[in-house]
Parts: sequence; structure tokens; C-alpha cells
Amino acid sequence: MSTINAMFAQFVHTAAKEADCGDFGGVKVFTSDVYDHLSTKGMVGDLEAFKETLFRVYKLQFAGGEDGIERVFTLSRADLSYEHDQKKVERSKIENTGSTFHYIRID
Repeated sequence: MSTINAMFAQFVHTAAKEADCGDFGGVKVFTSDVYDHLSTKGMVGDLEAFKETLFRVYKLQFAGGEDGIERVFTLSRADLSYEHDQKKVERSKIENTGSTFHYIRID
């Protein structure tokens, strides 16, 4: 299972590079921009399922041991969300375990 998760992590990393809109210097991309990029290529299905898998794999990058995988992306919050397109902020939102994330970071 960790091989599939590691492949997904690398898949997300590559897609984030390709989907970069230039808004954040190539180091972070809205989750919805990555999803839209992959969706137009027919590579993902439902947005919510994508975000659930994204969060699960994100956590595995910090698990260590047999379940852990190499860290190739992180998730972060849009602290100044009011300065961005609110529809994009809302579509990108991942809420889990009391945390909220909007960006995929590849730095």
C-alpha cells in the first residue's frame, strides 16, 4: 500500500508543478488548481475524494516506519484568504482533525 501512496504523492507533486498559476512563486498551488489541472486530463474523479486521498497521503509522509513515505509535498493554510478568489479558497479547503488547508506546497 505504501508504494501506491508514494506514487500518489509524486503524482501530486508533478501535477502541482504543472498546475502552478504563478501566483505564489512556484512553491504553492491551490488544491483546486491541481484538481482542475488533473480533471481536464481525465486523471481524477470527484473533488472531495481527491482531497480526502490528498490529506491521507499528506499524513503518511510524516508517519515514519513501514507506513511512512518520502515527503514530496505539504499542505498549508491560506492565512490571508480574503485576498484571494473566495470561490477558489472555498473549493480548495480541506478540513480535518481541527486543521484547515488550502494549498499544496512543493518547496
